Amino acid sequence: MRRDDEGQRVLEVFQGLGARTPCTTVGPPKPGSSSDPDSLDLRGPHGLGNLTLQGNGSFLMSAQGQPLFVIEGNEADLDLRISARDGRLVGAVSCNDANFSGEEHVEFRVLAGTDPVMVVSCILAVLFLCGDGLGRALTIQA
Repeated sequence: MRRDDEGQRVLEVFQGLGARTPCTTVGPPKPGSSSDPDSLDLRGPHGLGNLTLQGNGSFLMSAQGQPLFVIEGNEADLDLRISARDGRLVGAVSCNDANFSGEEHVEFRVLAGTDPVMVVSCILAVLFLCGDGLGRALTIQA
């Protein structure tokens, strides 16, 4: 997490300990952008995506105007599901106390064939940035 030149909080995701530049940066749309001002933009070497809060409390990740996946669940309990646009489960996030000597930890699961950097970037954005710029938290009874 850091503040950009406009003072907005942004999340940077790096691959590997020695990485000097982020593989993905998530933050509010840049001034003059065509993105919804209440959304978050994902920027990286493979293009741009957009994370938008939906009316039902879920988040829609889209790229080039096409929906990619939906994040829904209960943020407070860290029980989140990530589904492809066809409804197929592609990832999940949960709080777990198994292993690690009974210590509670957050577990990310990304299924094969899904971009793990994009999914993890979106989840971290929902958890760390959405209370700041998107008005309300993710809470769905599904």
